[in-house]
Amino acid sequence: MQLYAFAYTLFDDATPYAAQLEPFVTADDVAQLKDLADNFNTLLPQKRTQQNKSTVSTKNLEDAIAQMDLLLNGTIDILVKPWETKEAEFFNAYKNARTIVDSASRKTKEADKSTASQQ
Repeated sequence: MQLYAFAYTLFDDATPYAAQLEPFVTADDVAQLKDLADNFNTLLPQKRTQQNKSTVSTKNLEDAIAQMDLLLNGTIDILVKPWETKEAEFFNAYKNARTIVDSASRKTKEADKSTASQQ
């Protein structure tokens, strides 16, 4: 929008002096500046369009994550389960790879007390 506003300001300032700018630009070039600015403005995405694209992208991402969860939890985990007794090292490595460690979390004093009382 700032570029569009600048182009219109330039057009408004240059229009009265179009004949005097002749060695550098023609009067047609000055008139064309307004058309170019208008075309540029129509091609800018409007806020509503940007929000719609963002909503669609979020929905697509949500669908992709749901499909990955289904593949991992509903298919691969079931196929790996028989290996728990046959190949314990492989199964443990698989389970460890699936574990997500939240390194940014901290224990609270209440959580420490509840784990200490359970021991």
